[in-house]
Amino acid sequence: MKTKTQSAARSGQKRIQEKRRRDRSRMYTKIFYGVYALTIVALFFLLFKASRMLNDYVKAYEAAQPKYAAMAAARPFLERDYDALAQCEDPAVFQVETRAQYDAYMDRLLAGRVITYNEVLSDDENVKRYDVKADDMKIGAFSLRHDGEDGRFGFWRWRVDAMDTDVLSASAYTVEVPEQSTVTVNGLALTADDVIRWNIPEFSTVPLPEGAQAPRRCVYQFQRYFGPGEVRVTDRYGEANEVSAAGSRYTAAFNYDDRRLAPELEERVIQVVRRLSCYMSNDYALRNLNKDLVDKSNAQKYVEAFDIKWILDHKSYDFENMDVRNYVSYSPDCFSVEARYDFKIIYYTVDPEIYPTAYRLYFQKIGETWKLFDFELI
Repeated sequence: MKTKTQSAARSGQKRIQEKRRRDRSRMYTKIFYGVYALTIVALFFLLFKASRMLNDYVKAYEAAQPKYAAMAAARPFLERDYDALAQCEDPAVFQVETRAQYDAYMDRLLAGRVITYNEVLSDDENVKRYDVKADDMKIGAFSLRHDGEDGRFGFWRWRVDAMDTDVLSASAYTVEVPEQSTVTVNGLALTADDVIRWNIPEFSTVPLPEGAQAPRRCVYQFQRYFGPGEVRVTDRYGEANEVSAAGSRYTAAFNYDDRRLAPELEERVIQVVRRLSCYMSNDYALRNLNKDLVDKSNAQKYVEAFDIKWILDHKSYDFENMDVRNYVSYSPDCFSVEARYDFKIIYYTVDPEIYPTAYRLYFQKIGETWKLFDFELI
């Protein structure tokens, strides 16, 4: 009986020990896998940190290489970024010219060209300089400057120090116009500050009465980068002047006053011209012609000294191809005009003779009558 009891006790102890062994085994397994998992997590974290540090290192290293900063600085040239390049130009350019003109100019300039950049000599170790070329033509430059050191790895840092373009060259143009004209270039009016010469005689005249002023011209000068564009000139009455160009020089023609003066004065001009010619052919009396002349004027002196016997006796006369034009107003009471005509003398026994005649005649208003005070052959 005692033996059975002891055997049962030993059997119970074995079961307890076996259970304890299994429990320890399970605990060790859990510890192992826990440590394993923690080790994996720690290794992953360390690898992540190392990769981040390596990435930061590579970025810092790349940032320290001037070629990357140079590539970024050259990008506006390489990509033809005219918005960025225009910022490098003198702002005064775009006060008189447009961005559209700039873009079109750059398109023409760079069409078909390969843009490159290369480092050039610098006398400052903290500065690297580069030229930018389109084929063999220099179009700009930029420089990089040493901007301290990277705080973590000690690499040098570079930043863009300056960027310039070298594509624009201003050209000077002149416009010679009658004084009191308005000159516009692409719709922008030039001002008195743009005038470089004044008081250029429009044409020679005889001495004029007091208060009368002969037309004069002036010369404007302006500069443009993309060509002069449209040059327009209007006179003091707002009428367009004809403009001609010879290279960089523009010239505006003088606008005669025919439209304003001819309707009122042409009949009087023709009347005086006929009487003057008839007097010179001894077909009109001096006492009558003097009524059309300013007293003691050059015209009167010339007429009184003229030899009216130069044409032989004749039967009659005629005026052909009368052309009156080129009125010029010098004041409200003074003007000149040109008259061209054929003075035909019809003789008794020989064929008619035609005398082509051209005068520039100067009139002054005396009271209510326009009278001739001077004239010249033209």
